[in-house]
Amino acid sequence: MRRIVTSAAAALGLVLMLGWLFGPRGAAAGAAIAVLGLAWRHDNETGACLPLAVLLLLVVGVMFVLLYMLILTAPH
Repeated sequence: MRRIVTSAAAALGLVLMLGWLFGPRGAAAGAAIAVLGLAWRHDNETGACLPLAVLLLLVVGVMFVLLYMLILTAPH
């Protein structure tokens, strides 16, 4: 239990620090790094958590890129 609390505190610290240094984009990048770090540190015995976390972040990232491109190409 202590290990997960320590990891979560470190992840929260990373997100807050990057958010303070670089604003909302830094916080988003820090959150992605924190999710990958938590999945890597607390991976299960089969090793499935980290690849699933990477795939989840890729799917969310592609959705955001597509929405951003839709905003750019929308008529004003």
